[in-house]
Amino acid sequence: MADYGSQLAVELDVLPHDLRPGRVHDLPGEQIASVTGERLFEPGPWPSSARGALAVRARASEGNRRWSLALDPDATWSDGSAVTAGDLVRAVENLVEPSTYAPLAWLTDPIAGCRDRRLGKGGPIGCAAAGRYRLELSLMRPVANLAARLSATAFGPLAADASLTCGPYRIAERLPGARGFVLSANPGARALRADSPQRVVLLRTNDPEQGIELYERGLLHVTANTSFPHERLPHERGRPDLHAARISLAAYLLPNPRRVGALADPRARRAISLALDRGRAADAVHGAIAPLWRFTELWGGGGEVPGRNCDSARAAARALPRALPGRLRLGYADFAPNGTVATALAAQVRDALELELIPTPLSYEGHREALRRGDFDLMYCLSPAPFDDPTSMLAPFESGGGMSGALDFADRRFDALLADADQLSDPAERRRSCERANDVLLASLPVIPLAAVHSVCLRQPSLRGFSVRPDGTIPFARLRLARRSGASE
Repeated sequence: MADYGSQLAVELDVLPHDLRPGRVHDLPGEQIASVTGERLFEPGPWPSSARGALAVRARASEGNRRWSLALDPDATWSDGSAVTAGDLVRAVENLVEPSTYAPLAWLTDPIAGCRDRRLGKGGPIGCAAAGRYRLELSLMRPVANLAARLSATAFGPLAADASLTCGPYRIAERLPGARGFVLSANPGARALRADSPQRVVLLRTNDPEQGIELYERGLLHVTANTSFPHERLPHERGRPDLHAARISLAAYLLPNPRRVGALADPRARRAISLALDRGRAADAVHGAIAPLWRFTELWGGGGEVPGRNCDSARAAARALPRALPGRLRLGYADFAPNGTVATALAAQVRDALELELIPTPLSYEGHREALRRGDFDLMYCLSPAPFDDPTSMLAPFESGGGMSGALDFADRRFDALLADADQLSDPAERRRSCERANDVLLASLPVIPLAAVHSVCLRQPSLRGFSVRPDGTIPFARLRLARRSGASE
């Protein structure tokens, strides 16, 4: 490939689990959704406000309880037909339809009637087309930063013909052997420029080292940005083509009290948390992750990460009226560096509590299915923030929220603090209210925070305009491919 021409080649570490509308929930799927669809708003990044994209104007009234969005009348589907407000209503209806099993349906909860609808209670929702290019939203409570929430790809328009796309690209073909996808440009798409890549190859590699090899042979422009070989980082930080950035992606342990009764006691979860040395686990993967205690620290503010305290961990375990089992399965999605982290955590818990955690690799699909069915003891999870705001990592833990089906956690103080945060326009005040809500969450540890995950990848020096959004996606249409020679064939 001595000449890139107009084709962009990007590594995928795993294939998306599901690309059906409303079903996307993983980073590879978000990447494809972000370039085959339109966002209502372009993310900040924090603390900047989200910028208008498909929504060219937004007007709030009734104390931020009603929102009116004016849409770009020039936005079109891949068949040339107009993108309308009705297409956005269809997207929200699809998200809250229980049979969709939309992982991010909870994003719609502030919209009147949406939570009842997604929980199977029926009824109307506060999302309606007020003309061809105007969307009206009625909310259950004031939300000052609604544009940030609406920047999630889940709120992108949905055509009656699900094969149509409105983003700069469409899926042209699937590579044989489940090797990835070829995307081709959508003529007339708003975000596409004359010098944007006209084709994008998304290539799934066998492992991160293969991705590095293909990159160094000039066959890839960009390596996968969440599975860079961590053992290389200490030696390659000076590379001019190494791109490292902190993204809004958190790692945590999810206990399953419905399967392991002893884990229903917050003291049991605290004993496991006290047994962990988050700094040492981060050191094991050389900067691919950083220790994290509060989810809100993804948006600044700092804070001390508690150290390991084996004596306190053992004391907490001894005080349990119902002893922890001797062995628990620690599941994780089988791609780098998850196995290294899971092994390090298991060793720490074994040494402190004489509790054997058995690292159990799962396919990406198997990992998601195990979470959905509750078929796990303890799960190592990675969760990207679906929108760039401190409320986004906490909202799933509201009573009746997106995680309530997997957790025995409900706290009115938490719900009230999060509702207060939603009403605040000032980003610093909103983060402080989220920090107080986060403290309530940490008091019982329905999840055990571990780390912030970094975006680390290689990108060819000839590539211009490269950036990674806070949600980990890359805006392909903004890239410019400089012609170059000398790469291997």
